[in-house]
Amino acid sequence: MDELLNNAVILGALAGMILSLFFGFFPKVKVWYAGKADEFKSAFMLVMTLGVAIGLAVWSEADITETFLTIIFSMVGNQTFFGATKRLRK
Repeated sequence: MDELLNNAVILGALAGMILSLFFGFFPKVKVWYAGKADEFKSAFMLVMTLGVAIGLAVWSEADITETFLTIIFSMVGNQTFFGATKRLRK
């Protein structure tokens, strides 16, 4: 179990999901984020997701392949939760 929790790829996917939930449901952040233009929201979420994924990869001392997978899975987790919770946010 420790090996699973230390895996940057799994943590990246979870971080992407948490970012989506945070900006979709945390009261003051949700209001701030909802008032932004779609282009800003897309770019902002991309930067946040990349930052978290790269930070996790550096923290876990991942190699280049694991870093790439961490970034990809973080984005997939973020967009999956965004789509899954879209109806709940209205």
